[in-house]
Amino acid sequence: MNVIVTGAKGQLGQTLLRVLRRETDWALSAMTRSHFFTLGTMSSINPLSKASWREALATTGWHPDVIINAAAMTNVNHCETHREEAWQSNAQLAETVTQVARIFDARVVQISTDYVFDGVAGPYTEEHKPNPINYYGRTKLAAENICAHSGVHAAIVRTMWLYGYTDGLKMNFPEWVRDRLSNETHIDVINDEFGNPTLMEDLAYAVFQIIEKNISGIINVAGTERMSRLELAMAVAEAFELDPTFIHPVTSDELGRTAPRPMQSGLITLKAKSLIGLQARSLKDGLMMTRTARNRNML
Repeated sequence: MNVIVTGAKGQLGQTLLRVLRRETDWALSAMTRSHFFTLGTMSSINPLSKASWREALATTGWHPDVIINAAAMTNVNHCETHREEAWQSNAQLAETVTQVARIFDARVVQISTDYVFDGVAGPYTEEHKPNPINYYGRTKLAAENICAHSGVHAAIVRTMWLYGYTDGLKMNFPEWVRDRLSNETHIDVINDEFGNPTLMEDLAYAVFQIIEKNISGIINVAGTERMSRLELAMAVAEAFELDPTFIHPVTSDELGRTAPRPMQSGLITLKAKSLIGLQARSLKDGLMMTRTARNRNML
C-alpha cells in the first residue's frame, strides 16, 4: 500500500511516519509545506495546488492508495488574526487533498479536532452537532465537510490535546510545562478548561487501524481521562519529578486569549473502541513513555 502523510515535519506527522514504519510494510511518502519525499527522491511541491501534486506524483511515478492529511495551522490565536492563511492551511488543503484522492481513487484520513464544538456541554460523541466558536474550529469543520461531501472514501478523525516527546519540534502543552518547570519558571495554567490528553503514539496507531479496517466517516480518538489543563500540568510535574509550586492556577478570563476556546470539551471514544479496539494509554503511562523517550534521546 502506498501512503502519503502531509504535515510530515510536524509532531503528529513525524509520529505517524514512525508508527507506520514500525507496524507496516507500506510504502510511505512524506509531504511538507514545500517538498514531497518518496522513493529516495525529493520534489518541490505546492500542497495547495492540484497541478503541483499531479506533477510531483507523475515525476516520481507514485500512485497513492491513502492520503493522511495531518497538516494544519493549529495556533488558535494566529488563526483568529490571520484568517486567509488559516483557511488555506486547513480548509483549502483538505479540498486539494480530496481532489487528488479522486484522481487516484485513493482514500483520505483527515485529522480533525474537538474545536469543531463550542465546549458548552462536552464531552462529545461523533453524533453531536458541531458549533465552533473560533476561526480555527470553523476552518477544521469546513475541512470535515469538504471531505464528507467529496465523494472519496474518507475517515475524519477527531482528536484533542496531543502530547508526547517532540524531539526538538514545536512544544506541545505538556512539553511546555516540563520545559518551564525544569527551568524553575513560574507559569499560569488555566483551571477551567477541560479535555482529554491524547498520546500521539496512540493516535498514530489508531490511524493505522482505521486504514487497515477500511473505516470511513467520523471517529473520535482521544485519551480516556478527562481533566482540566491545571490537572494535566500537575500530572506533568509529578511524572518528571518537578516542583509543582511553580504552577499558578488562573481562569481563562484572567489569562486572556485572542480566540475563545471550548471550555467544557472532551471526546467520547466508544465508537473507536468498538470499531478498532482503541486502547489508549492512561495519562500516567503516556507521560512515563514520553519521559523514557526524552531520556533515551538525551543520551
